[in-house]
Amino acid sequence: MPGQSQVVPRTTPAIRARRDLAERIQTRFDAGPTSRDAPAPHVTLRPEEAEGPQNALQKQFDAARHPSYSVLPITKIAHTTHAELVKAEEGLGKGTSWGRVLHRLFEAMLRDERLDIRLYAENLLKDEERDPVELSELLRVVESVRASSLWSRVKAADERYVEIPFALTVPRRDVGIDEDGDTLLHGTIDLVFREGDRWYIVDYKSDSTEGRLDQLVAYYKPQVEHYAKFWTQMTGAEAVAGLFFVDATKEIWV
Repeated sequence: MPGQSQVVPRTTPAIRARRDLAERIQTRFDAGPTSRDAPAPHVTLRPEEAEGPQNALQKQFDAARHPSYSVLPITKIAHTTHAELVKAEEGLGKGTSWGRVLHRLFEAMLRDERLDIRLYAENLLKDEERDPVELSELLRVVESVRASSLWSRVKAADERYVEIPFALTVPRRDVGIDEDGDTLLHGTIDLVFREGDRWYIVDYKSDSTEGRLDQLVAYYKPQVEHYAKFWTQMTGAEAVAGLFFVDATKEIWV
């Protein structure tokens, strides 16, 4: 009406943005389909052209079906046949659980100077479900080991470590596997100690040694040699490997 002012709708940035978007969408539809929307051209490949990529892909699938490496516990490298394994286990004396008791007890003794050895030994026998009457024998073994020259050296060493896990890549043929390629050898080293620039690797053995010490040394030698090899690779220093037979309180360096 004459004399009245005209009201202009308020325009906000949000309204302007929506309008701009609507205009762009409308323009897009008005322009029709673009080359991106057009159907892809038909391509015809000759058989020899298609076989190349297919063969390459098949080779990749075939390679993926085979493991790139194997994993082997180091305790298995001496057991080349089942017969040898059975024969070795016949000489374990009190069995593998007795060996575990000894390993765990020696480890604790070296870790903790204030260890209550008797109490800890009792608990280990219970944990392995062994007869409590073996406690006295176990304590006699402990005293014998503590009186050994090896234990004295370990206590006086510049450095010492116990129960060290490791993994080492070695050629499969080096560990008795008749195949090319590598295997990941893994295990745990019982004891390592350093005197000056030289390291000493010790593996405890609870086997009965009577009349068969030489055979046992030959049997376990490859195992501890790999321990020393691993330690030298890791430290760059010379490492000597040895076996400590508990029942005879005897150390053999290989």
